[in-house]
Amino acid sequence: MRKAHWFTLLVLAMTSGALPVAAQFTAAHWAMEPWTQDTGVLDNSYGSDSELGSDGTMIGFPEDGSEWVLGVVGRALQFDGVNRYVTHTVPLWESPERIIAHWIRSDVDDQNQVAVYESDAPGNGADYNGFGSAGDALEIHTGIANDQFYGLIQNGLGPANTPGSGVRTVSGGTVVPGRWTHVAMTWDLAGDLKLYVDCVLVDSVSLSDASFFGHGATEHLIGSPSDPSSRRLRGALDDVRVEFFLPTSDEALARRFCSSRRYESSDLTAQAMAPDDAFGSRMAMDENWLIIGSASGIHWYRRGDTAVDWDFHHSAELSPGKLALDGSTAVVGTRIYEQDQGGPDAWGETALLAAEVGDVGGFGASISVHGDLVAVGSPNSVDGGSAYIFGRDQGGPGAWGQTHREVSETSESFGRDLEIDGTLLAVGSRATEEQSRVDLFAQDQGGAGNWGSVGQVSAGFFDADGWNLDLRGDGLVVANGFVGSVSVFRQDLGGPNAWGLEGELQASEQYSADFLGGRVHWISDELIAAASTSCYVEGNVICYEDRFHEAIYLFQRNNAGEWNQRQILLPTKFSPSHERAFNLLGLFSLAGSEDVLLAGAPLNGTTVDGPDPGEIVDAGRVVLFTLPFFSDGFESGDTGAW
Repeated sequence: MRKAHWFTLLVLAMTSGALPVAAQFTAAHWAMEPWTQDTGVLDNSYGSDSELGSDGTMIGFPEDGSEWVLGVVGRALQFDGVNRYVTHTVPLWESPERIIAHWIRSDVDDQNQVAVYESDAPGNGADYNGFGSAGDALEIHTGIANDQFYGLIQNGLGPANTPGSGVRTVSGGTVVPGRWTHVAMTWDLAGDLKLYVDCVLVDSVSLSDASFFGHGATEHLIGSPSDPSSRRLRGALDDVRVEFFLPTSDEALARRFCSSRRYESSDLTAQAMAPDDAFGSRMAMDENWLIIGSASGIHWYRRGDTAVDWDFHHSAELSPGKLALDGSTAVVGTRIYEQDQGGPDAWGETALLAAEVGDVGGFGASISVHGDLVAVGSPNSVDGGSAYIFGRDQGGPGAWGQTHREVSETSESFGRDLEIDGTLLAVGSRATEEQSRVDLFAQDQGGAGNWGSVGQVSAGFFDADGWNLDLRGDGLVVANGFVGSVSVFRQDLGGPNAWGLEGELQASEQYSADFLGGRVHWISDELIAAASTSCYVEGNVICYEDRFHEAIYLFQRNNAGEWNQRQILLPTKFSPSHERAFNLLGLFSLAGSEDVLLAGAPLNGTTVDGPDPGEIVDAGRVVLFTLPFFSDGFESGDTGAW
């Protein structure tokens, strides 16, 4: 993918209104990660040129990696309560409605501390109000006071210039040292100031009777007040956000900031880890078998007693290619392997699939297997491309012969991605310069053995690198990770053989630099997994805005056919190198069933969560998340709309 194209996609998404509503309402998002190549800089998702503010400047941090600790979403920034703090220029007072939200973990319970702070008066100035005492000043901040979480807002002296009467505070919850807690302060100058602890409303006070003079801020700090002598944070912060407007309900706020999270249960690595092996770059799974691809070959695993127990079986130095697996049949590139060939549980090659004479396209660019059928894509052949169907025992017992070839001369890259499920085949392509489409075919449609058209969907912006699809029964999900578009279609929705749009998936933490849908996967009929990443590969890995947010989002369909986010799946092990924060989790491979989800992380190092001088660069791993993915959540009818 061309780097210039990356920015073009971002502009298209912004101008077309494709960005999620939450992203459009965001003034700043400090993920508290070492994404940047510049030490001493705390990245704002919206970049140093944002009209609303800039990246932060880290003061007093050692810059040796020890300032980054395991957080709630990736890593977090550790403050020492003495010398460390961050300065920035994001205004908190520029809107009559605002949200300040963050995760906080205090190291102590008996120390008053500041998290996010804004003021118009230095700590030694005459109008410095001392956290609620009299003073004609602007102060807005969140933090910890008297073993509780709190929020404070003041702008001016208050009604009738009475000192201190303009101060409004909210507090609640209990600080537990070492425990991560989410704190959100919201305000509406015509309404209330509210404090939410772990997304539960704990305190509220009216702002409508207060007077606000509109003082402008001169100091914007994280982890410190204006007065450096006390109240500096001794603990860690993660996922700090400043947003416009308010959610439609307390439930919507909870969905926005406190979605259920599940962390990795275990992982798999190569038997002999090696640099640049990219273990996990390809993957296929079905019931009791798992195949993982790497630069050195293909690795076979057999399921043990539990969902996370996968026993290494054998490795083979096979040529690169896509992987597919169904039951006792595997496809590696364009080669068929079947179980029990040459001995119990031995996997032996039984056939080599081939394109027709004259097809000079990319045969094998996409593959899918289901039962006795294998589908192979050959984009760029015969102008538009083609999709082949091969069947077991076609041409003789044990042979895999071609039974059908669908050719398109009107759609570019036809067959660049495809999926077969039962008697349905979905084939993706570029319909126009900027639009994609998916053609649906059914077996025995128009005659025995014929694969005839049963529908077509227009699937939004097309990009050759970020576009992918998955088919399950009568459900089709189509995604383009580079514009954050994930659409779910349902057969017969809107009429017989119509494939109607059932829903557009939106992640709670999706921002302009976090593109959802780099890879999508049906886990069950009612559950879809979608990977989110800010990076792509073009020779080297390029991360938009020099940051990387990696997560797998789970979306569930309720009885009304609505799709809502239910859980965020997160890794807990990262490459120790400051410059190599990315893993590309799930970008190239997702697999799983109703009790386990596996995501490839091919650019992960030795899978540690702290400094390790012995890192094996790009060794790769596969991260496992176990089901049930969620044990609690929102009511099935709650859409979490803003």
